[in-house]
Amino acid sequence: MLRTIIYACPLLLLLSCQSDLSKEEKGLPVIQQMATPCEEGAEGRLFTSATGEVYLSWVEFLNDSTDALRFARLENGQWGEPREIAQGADWFVNWADFPSLVTYPGDDQKIVAHWLQMRAEGTYDYDVRLSQSQDGGQTWSSSFIPHRDSIAAEHGFVSMLPLSEQQVFVTWLDGRNTKGDEHAAATDDHGHGHGGAMTLRAAVIDPSGTLSQEAELDARVCDCCQTSAALTPNGPIVAYR
Repeated sequence: MLRTIIYACPLLLLLSCQSDLSKEEKGLPVIQQMATPCEEGAEGRLFTSATGEVYLSWVEFLNDSTDALRFARLENGQWGEPREIAQGADWFVNWADFPSLVTYPGDDQKIVAHWLQMRAEGTYDYDVRLSQSQDGGQTWSSSFIPHRDSIAAEHGFVSMLPLSEQQVFVTWLDGRNTKGDEHAAATDDHGHGHGGAMTLRAAVIDPSGTLSQEAELDARVCDCCQTSAALTPNGPIVAYR
């Protein structure tokens, strides 16, 4: 498990217009400090569902070797009781590439979350793992992998985008082509030490965990830059480097 930098649990800053009349009169937001339910961890990420529910997910450091992915929902201006999605002693944890969760549109009981888990001994030999809940996060399915190459290589920098009540779009950086003698050409590898190029790939999942519309979006991308995705009238759009 790689931990390049460890941050203490952050305090969230929320915007409010209820407690400072002078700023309200000026049309300025009031910043309030809000404690998170995280005890010792990092990598917090916020998500707002289609119904307006706000979720916070983070990695909790349980001990020197074990991490847990947890989340909480905002309830009446406070974070509710944290719930655990998964935990493991073989996760890939670092400051740049961190887990997340989203809900299916129109049904906050259906949640999908992701984290990164080592596959082999190499520093960057890790997989994307997905798990789903059908009951608002009380129970979670066995994890599965959205990339089906079965190659011990880097897979990460995931963005998930709710599409419909039965579909979530998932995109990630995929290093399957960086391994093997058939990819001998030198590239700018940011120190990862490989031959072939990093690719950008995507798939669509449903609540049962079935994969569809699997595709390579770009055959040559940056090795270690975050992705992002948004929904347009013409379908999903992905931003990457």
